Amino acid sequence: MTMMSSVLKQVAGNLDSGTFDLLYQSILESMDKGENNDILDALNSQLGQRIDTNSLSLEDLNNLKSITGLTIGGADSKYTGTNASRIEIENAVESASKKFGVDANLIRSIIKQESNFNPNAKSGAGAMGLMQLMPFNCDGLKNPYDIQENIDRGTSMIKDALDKYNNIDMALMSYNAGSGTMQRRGVTSPDDLYKMPAETQNYVTKIKSYYRNGF
Repeated sequence: MTMMSSVLKQVAGNLDSGTFDLLYQSILESMDKGENNDILDALNSQLGQRIDTNSLSLEDLNNLKSITGLTIGGADSKYTGTNASRIEIENAVESASKKFGVDANLIRSIIKQESNFNPNAKSGAGAMGLMQLMPFNCDGLKNPYDIQENIDRGTSMIKDALDKYNNIDMALMSYNAGSGTMQRRGVTSPDDLYKMPAETQNYVTKIKSYYRNGF
């Protein structure tokens, strides 16, 4: 296992430490269970072949070089209750996930942190709705508190940040504090999280925990 970790780190050098840990742990769990999970399915799709969960070869790992931008989800937080509002939120999350190509679990994790699934949430700074959109992010929206409109706009914003930074930590910093704040504070990599305000540091840490472990 130590050898596999070493090789994986070498060939996936562009991955930040948090994403690497998620990937490595998911591979280990799949090998232990002898089954394919979402991570292995994604790897198989990218590699164009079926990976034997009991024996990952060096060639397989070398192919990880081509997927260092892979977004990795953790525990599934999908709602399974009967609350009508929560069901509407879940449907909107799934719709936005498909529309913008963002992991539904990441969208849920952001909503959990931003508003705890309260469509009517409003912050003292004026942020609105499930994904806490600021007024300057709401151009063209008929109703910022509308569940689908709010989630679509928030997901579009996190998608833009993911495309810009190719890193979940950096994208979350941008979503919470803005790219201008990141630039002013000299944030150029995930390791610079400590340079961000304490609120943003806590924000990124909590969302990554939700994303990895569910809630």
